[in-house]
Amino acid sequence: LGLAMRFEPGKGVTPGVRRDFFDFTGAVIAETFREAIVEPVAIDFSDSRAAVLEIGTRLGATQTVGYALWSLAWLAADRRDAVALHHHLAEARRHGDPWYDGGAGIDFLAHSAEMHLLVDEPADALVAIVECERRSAGTGYDWPALSVRARHEATYGDPGRARALLDELEPIGPVRDRP
Repeated sequence: LGLAMRFEPGKGVTPGVRRDFFDFTGAVIAETFREAIVEPVAIDFSDSRAAVLEIGTRLGATQTVGYALWSLAWLAADRRDAVALHHHLAEARRHGDPWYDGGAGIDFLAHSAEMHLLVDEPADALVAIVECERRSAGTGYDWPALSVRARHEATYGDPGRARALLDELEPIGPVRDRP
């Protein structure tokens, strides 16, 4: 974090890197570990997702790889590419140690469900929602499960149930997820 705070968006990173949060973070990681990899590598540091994936793989940093794959799954869902989505979600989950067992795992399941909804896979979304609800039960961190359940109900289920879930979500969810 200290290193990340010394970088300014758009400065000190390879030109051409997109400036959204993941890409900026990826560029910082790429710059940090560029010197740590002593053997010759063919990494295009202008593509921070690919760089983070390559660096994480070479260093055995499964958490870094998992997060990069999670980001690639979002991109696949945005492109409505179900095949790539399934591949990246499975690989992200395979690289889920240690983040999957905590709150990030709950977020991953909720996001997975949202991604499945984007590619019109309500049954796969429901599997992720049920697991998200199970994992978040009693933790006090249930807004991700409530939010994605509401979206699923509004799109494929009972709109009345969706409205009730949104009412339940309103006092506890982040502002971006409130009705």
